[in-house]
Amino acid sequence: MSTPRKHPFRPSMLLVLCCSGVLAAAATPTAAAPGSPQRGDDMLTAAYRQRAAAYLRWAAEPTPPGGSGLFMQVARLELASTPLDADVINAALDFVNARHDTADFLVAGFVRMLLQYAGSPMLSPELRQRLERTLLDFKYWIDEPGVDSMCYYSENHQILFASAEYLVGNHFADVIFTNDGRTGREHSVAARDRIENWLRRRFYFGFSEWHSNVYYNEDLPALVNLADFAPDESVAVRAAIVLDALFFELVNNTHDGIFGVSHGRTYDEHVLGARRESTSVLMNLLSGAGLLNSRGNMTSISLAASRRYTPAGAVLAAAADQLPERVSRQRMGVRLEDAAAHGLSFADKEDGIFFWGMGAYADWRTIDLTFSMIDTYNLWENDFFKPFAYLRPAWAAGLLAELSRPIRSFTSGSVLSEVNTYSYRTPDYMLASAQNNRVGYFGFQQHTWQATIDLDAVVFTSHPGTARQKGDGYRSYWTGGWFPKVVQEKNALIAIYDVKPLPALVPELAVPYTHAYFPRAAFDEVRQIGHWTLGRRNNAYVGLYSSRATRWATGGEWPGSELIADGTDNVWICQLGNQTQLGSFDDFSAAVTSAEVRVIGTNVTYDAPGLGRAQVSLDTPFKIDGEPIAITDYERFDNPYALHAFGANPFSLGVSGYQLEADFELPARLVSAPATATVQAH
Repeated sequence: MSTPRKHPFRPSMLLVLCCSGVLAAAATPTAAAPGSPQRGDDMLTAAYRQRAAAYLRWAAEPTPPGGSGLFMQVARLELASTPLDADVINAALDFVNARHDTADFLVAGFVRMLLQYAGSPMLSPELRQRLERTLLDFKYWIDEPGVDSMCYYSENHQILFASAEYLVGNHFADVIFTNDGRTGREHSVAARDRIENWLRRRFYFGFSEWHSNVYYNEDLPALVNLADFAPDESVAVRAAIVLDALFFELVNNTHDGIFGVSHGRTYDEHVLGARRESTSVLMNLLSGAGLLNSRGNMTSISLAASRRYTPAGAVLAAAADQLPERVSRQRMGVRLEDAAAHGLSFADKEDGIFFWGMGAYADWRTIDLTFSMIDTYNLWENDFFKPFAYLRPAWAAGLLAELSRPIRSFTSGSVLSEVNTYSYRTPDYMLASAQNNRVGYFGFQQHTWQATIDLDAVVFTSHPGTARQKGDGYRSYWTGGWFPKVVQEKNALIAIYDVKPLPALVPELAVPYTHAYFPRAAFDEVRQIGHWTLGRRNNAYVGLYSSRATRWATGGEWPGSELIADGTDNVWICQLGNQTQLGSFDDFSAAVTSAEVRVIGTNVTYDAPGLGRAQVSLDTPFKIDGEPIAITDYERFDNPYALHAFGANPFSLGVSGYQLEADFELPARLVSAPATATVQAH
């Protein structure tokens, strides 16, 4: 990996850090009740702690049979109130011992039980002993003995496995772990290297599974565990820094607690409205907005139960700040073309783990490395890789790269490459997209753009990733599919679809239409005028244009919510507005439907009300009134609170007198609040 760019670390910050001793992830635990404001808390932190305490109380409440999850037991342990459900804990231990996929999610909860509550009288000696035995018997990485179908290799699983191995290994440093015969100390040392690499790449380059309203919920328990329990201060501080950066990303890309932006990985049920977003409870903790949709949300319980880490006040201030409009630009991930510049090799198995974390399994540059890793780690019986065993002869003959390259629009479609994301938010709505991302590739689980008004009133388009309305998790009806060229400036967006599927390869992928999710029942008014479908929800308006004629689905899963445009090439335009910008809904409708739209092939001209003449094609830059609009090479963060260069260190953030200063390499993390924001706890 190349040496990241560095900005000079201000001497004044180092002086403050040394004098104050603020070199740890957070303060030493106090005797205050969980979630209670502590003496010296600023107002935002005190409010955060109160929300965390309220959530823990709700999560710990007794629930009907079948409604009690493992992380709810963590909430009960933290509050030392409601008795534990031993059946739930034992069932989770059975699941982990069987090494089912996603066992590492549960292991994150067991790590917190082990390190924070081992002395709790609520845990019976028998249950505690079984928990410890399970953690000593577990398989923590793909290089250990044993055949199973656990997923070790996606971005979120990598940190879940590594953090658990590091922390459990340190706790049982001199004990032999039964799966491979190594001591806990040996496990901990090996896992720390993986953790340091993972944290460094996330800090400098962000997440490959960008803006994921599913998988961020699975990265975070591991990170909070590291910030709370890492025996190495440097690991704890770096985990806290990455947490702050991730929370800052979230609060700048949400509307009323809804993470309604583009997503590197998501599922249909998380974008067809926001009621099932896994990040919703987290946003409630950070901002007070967000739907409390899960008692057992593993991120929010881990965070609310944390006794060392508290989100930086500057992040909470950004979440609370009310601006009439906010633009957030962000760049995340790396391109395979730049692998060598980052010190990555297509022949190195350790680097192969990074490539797998960005979904680069079958790209022509990585496919030989993938098969070599499958062979080395004996993954031929793993459920994910088993379907590709028939290609072993081609791999042995050295033919895979040449087979993959001509169909790379499909085989490279899962690659979560560098992405430039954009969101525009007003008090009434948000419009967000991944600009010009992977145009012409077939994606898996990606979500390219979305307009968000409230939990139910969301609008977006896609090419179906499968003809089956019930997908298989990777090929879905609403996520993935053939990517359009999407460009956005503020409240106007253009999506150009020119689908060229490979029917001879996978006929199911040649779905002969594009479609929009436009849930009529979620709007107060819906109108169709010419090529436009328009909706009003409260004071927010959305207009959706299709260059092809559209029809409402009358059958299937989404009658009245699915708008279909037959044909594999189409131009969709989305325009948003509110009373402040464009007057009444009648005014908005008149302005939008009378605006000139000209589509010739893939060349598009749109006179966006209040913005100007937008012009773009598949092959030409995006311009407004003749001026080019940047849609690539964004900074790591570019928003009203921070301009932070991609690949740079340190990170500085200031909001309303709250400051966060973070140097990943020292490492050091300094948080401060204005003196007037301090409250006294009683």
